[in-house]
Amino acid sequence: MTRKRHQVDQQATDAARLQDPRSYVRHDGCQFLFGEDIRNRRQEVFLRDEGRCQKCRMRVSYVEAHMHHKQGGLVGRCSCMHNLEILCPNCHRAEHGQVKWQQPTPSNT
Repeated sequence: MTRKRHQVDQQATDAARLQDPRSYVRHDGCQFLFGEDIRNRRQEVFLRDEGRCQKCRMRVSYVEAHMHHKQGGLVGRCSCMHNLEILCPNCHRAEHGQVKWQQPTPSNT
């Protein structure tokens, strides 16, 4: 299991009162969040960044906004506030070349 490789700090994880059983805090204080915890973090990041893309500074709606991990790639990236920023879809695509995750597109039916 991935959690064992990251040396979970069980005391810090319990103190953080995380909602998703997959979420945890590592011994160095880095947080790895899933489910409801990462959804809550996304809202925190959106509010901190005042609904603005941190590259082009364009205002984006909460639905349009993409949460971007500044460092860490796809594996082992922490979900700490210092490692997250809001980007507009265009800047996020430019950052990665291809964005794997996107908001669901509303159906036209």
